[in-house]
Amino acid sequence: MQDVEEAIDLHRAALELCCSGHPCWFSSLQKLSRCLLAKYGNMGVVAGLKEAVTLGGKALEFYLPGHPDYGTFLHDLACTLRIRSKEQVDIRDLLEAIELHRLALERRPFWHPDRSSSLQDLALSLSDGYDMRG
Repeated sequence: MQDVEEAIDLHRAALELCCSGHPCWFSSLQKLSRCLLAKYGNMGVVAGLKEAVTLGGKALEFYLPGHPDYGTFLHDLACTLRIRSKEQVDIRDLLEAIELHRLALERRPFWHPDRSSSLQDLALSLSDGYDMRG
């Protein structure tokens, strides 16, 4: 767990060095979001999960739909929202996750290596929605 904490600290330091809007800033936001999500997964730190969603959303705001990594950013944020929806039993987060999963899937054609994970994660989110609604 110490490695994740160190990675979080290093990504925060990188963010301080990069100007907002610089490509390394977006990348650092996304990587920090992933580390916070890992910390939540390993230690259950809910505050980290909330920050992961916030940072993932900020990173996504600055990527244009034509960017080659846009689908990945959509997918990552959708997965993080799905996890938060289960933690907080919040259907709004889940509905947003489903919408983002659908958008990510549109950007991953049949030949894309991550298409199957997008399909699986969308299916899991839809199943969670069924479970939440009863």
